[in-house]
Amino acid sequence: MCSNCLTAAEVLATQVGLVVYVAKDPLHRMLARAGVVPALDLVKRDRTTVQFLRSLDLDPVEIIGVEKVAAADSWSPPLVWDQRRRRARKLSWARPIGSHSLISAQ
Repeated sequence: MCSNCLTAAEVLATQVGLVVYVAKDPLHRMLARAGVVPALDLVKRDRTTVQFLRSLDLDPVEIIGVEKVAAADSWSPPLVWDQRRRRARKLSWARPIGSHSLISAQ
């Protein structure tokens, strides 16, 4: 495509997308070192990959190796994350849904 066919918004969106793609991992690592976000868990990613491969009826051992599959099968989420998720779920059940929180004139 020639530059005359592109609008300024399309060029800007492309540049922003490229910067986000390039800077995502280093930015996440920097924020994890600062304690703002949790560190990237590679075993959790491998567990997702193993589950995906099994859903396709493929053998994950042949594809990613015995060690990674064994680590992924034995992985469990950290206790702190579980407690936060349970607390959030408990609080979300206590809130009324939108249609029940509005006053109805029926």
